[in-house]
Amino acid sequence: MANQFKKNDDNDVIDVSKFIKQIAARWKLLLVSILVFLTIGILFLKYFSPLYKVHAKVLVQDDSKGSDPFSMMGGSQLKDFGNLFGIKSNVDNELEIIAASTLLSKVVKENNFFITYFEVAPIKNVEIYNNAPFSFLFLHLKDSITPQSISFRVNNNLSKFTLQSDDIPFPASSSFGDTIHSNVGDFIINKTGIPFNAKEYAVKIQSVEQAADDITSALSVDVTSKETTVIALDFNTAIPRKGEYFLRKLIEAYEARDLSEKNRITDSTIVFLNQRIASVISDLNKIEIDLQDFKQKNKIFDIPTQSKSLVDASYLNFNKSKEIEVQRDVVNNMLDVIKNNNNKVMPHLASNEPSFLALLQSYNLLVLQRDRLLLSVKDGNPLLTNIDEQLATVRSDMTKNLQSQQKDLTIALSQYQSENNKVANQIFTLPAIERSYVNLSREREVKQALYLFLLQQREQAIISEASSLPNASIIDGPKSEFKAYFPKKILTIIVCVFLAVIFTVAWIVIKGIFNNKILSRSGISSLTSCPVIAEIAHNQNKGVLIHDDGRSIISEQFRQLRTNLSFVLGEKSSSNLLVTSSVSGEGKSFISFNLALIYARSNKKVLLIEMDLRKPKLSNYLNIDNSQGFTTYLIKNNSISEYIKPVDNQKNLFFLSAGPIPPNPAELLMSEKTDKMFKELSTQFDLIILDTPPLGLVTDAQIVSKYCQASLYITRHGFSHKRSMEIVNDLLETKKTNNLYLVLNDIPQKSFGYGYGYGYGYGYDLKEKKRRFFWKRFFKK
Repeated sequence: MANQFKKNDDNDVIDVSKFIKQIAARWKLLLVSILVFLTIGILFLKYFSPLYKVHAKVLVQDDSKGSDPFSMMGGSQLKDFGNLFGIKSNVDNELEIIAASTLLSKVVKENNFFITYFEVAPIKNVEIYNNAPFSFLFLHLKDSITPQSISFRVNNNLSKFTLQSDDIPFPASSSFGDTIHSNVGDFIINKTGIPFNAKEYAVKIQSVEQAADDITSALSVDVTSKETTVIALDFNTAIPRKGEYFLRKLIEAYEARDLSEKNRITDSTIVFLNQRIASVISDLNKIEIDLQDFKQKNKIFDIPTQSKSLVDASYLNFNKSKEIEVQRDVVNNMLDVIKNNNNKVMPHLASNEPSFLALLQSYNLLVLQRDRLLLSVKDGNPLLTNIDEQLATVRSDMTKNLQSQQKDLTIALSQYQSENNKVANQIFTLPAIERSYVNLSREREVKQALYLFLLQQREQAIISEASSLPNASIIDGPKSEFKAYFPKKILTIIVCVFLAVIFTVAWIVIKGIFNNKILSRSGISSLTSCPVIAEIAHNQNKGVLIHDDGRSIISEQFRQLRTNLSFVLGEKSSSNLLVTSSVSGEGKSFISFNLALIYARSNKKVLLIEMDLRKPKLSNYLNIDNSQGFTTYLIKNNSISEYIKPVDNQKNLFFLSAGPIPPNPAELLMSEKTDKMFKELSTQFDLIILDTPPLGLVTDAQIVSKYCQASLYITRHGFSHKRSMEIVNDLLETKKTNNLYLVLNDIPQKSFGYGYGYGYGYGYDLKEKKRRFFWKRFFKK
């Protein structure tokens, strides 16, 4: 906006003081804007549902930081199977799990957060949580649906209801408990026992994914600091109880998921143990039956004492070999498990050989990491491919280790069998019946020992699973803040006032951008290099004459114009001054007459010539007969003095009217008599002021400008177009006029600020008169 900037070292900078003055000048607009925006703010505070923050804190056991929440429980094998293989918990991973859409969708679906109930109100519907007189029970919800708003109305006897929606067709009326089939799914509406307090209710139904996305935007999950493993959960909601309930259910779902993942290894081990126990029981039952049949057939009740030593030795060797066979059987089973395993966790049933345990720990850790990655990535991901390659390598190393153990056990078994054959040869001398009995007894003992071992391992696994704890523990339960964080009353008021100021500033800026009128002296300076010689305030009175005693602001401004012109015209005995403008209505006649009046009051003999031959106005304003004048002088041979008339009640001021309107004003002005007239008048008057027609319309002013020592180009505040300065620039470049100066006319008095009026003793305006009258009337009695 041109009138808001000023040139300073060729850079445009904002004139802040002027801009503030413009805002102050439009204080009414600013006041109205503040009232309007404050009204909007009050309505906003009244009808906007306040938002509350619900907080919760969860402590995560981060193994990467050295925390180990699970301790040993009574032995080297009785421990948390979830941590058996060194699986690490990381707080950053847990942070992603809590905020994962899978977990949020599960909480939304299980707790019906995709359904919202409202009481219909005239201005804004009010959400009711856990206080609705009815509830939707979905038997089937479609996966992909657009959000639907359903109107619910119950009849007078509260037995039937009607549902309405723009997109979903419903039956005309339904009863509570009926199954309703719709585009969003099948559901039943039941009463909750809460009374119906409203005539109409609204129900918003979303898909589970959409509701989860809405919750995600209101949920914030972050680690409180880098030095701790505490996760802070913040949830923004308009209903604190709903937010607390949601966070509680979210934490419970996270803990349940964590426990489920930790118990996967234990569950796999228990399943394997149950299969082996069932197999051993079957073998043991078969041996018991064989032993019973053998005793009944051979009538055996006791073993001869003399064979005890040989039997003990044979039993010892046989027991050792069977233990090795059991270990080899376990190794063989582990080889089968590895062979048939498809990236699943493996149970710990092999020997306690350290290198194999390390490999098994690494394998199960990689399996769990792979399962976590599958929650957020797809097949083919480089991270997933890398883990698969590591799994294949570890699986190959485990197979080689077990094969090595298998080879060692086979060698040891051969040694024990060799020793056992020696003892058997000694026992061979015993009766065949006794020998058969001993073999059956030894086989039963081995199976019983294996059975007891497997039962012990299963109990340890069950106890470990029952005593397993989640990685997270609640520090601060979900709790809502007492005060709403949004909206704040003081902040809302400040924002409203700020917006009102912004609106006012925007109004000024936009009005300035689209303004094509001249409004100020700085606006002129940005358009032309022609100097502004004076600024004239708005005239409260009608007509061209200022009716006052010469003490007003306008009178003083004309005196200032007279002073400035004295430097332009110099000390010549007689000077001619041309007054023109771009278009009609910019105040040429007003400026011409009052400037002549000011000069006349300074004892100068002044002649005011009405040179606007096409549309004369001054003679009408001054109530002077225009039947004869300048045009009459040009046509007739009379002296010019015959047409010059004194102005009533104005000493030293004379007037030459335009006369009858001629058909060819330009040609008349170019006549020799015009030149003769100015030469004659220059000897009679100290100053001659020519009120000429607008330069933007005709060339009359340019024709007579050669007789004038200076020219005043009148522009009017809020009336003259900025493009009129193009005429001024052209006059300057072509030098068609002498000493061209601009006068800015009709400026509002408030635009001048302090500097004129009673403050300097020059006089006082109408407002000052009213102020003094008010002071005398009420305070000087």
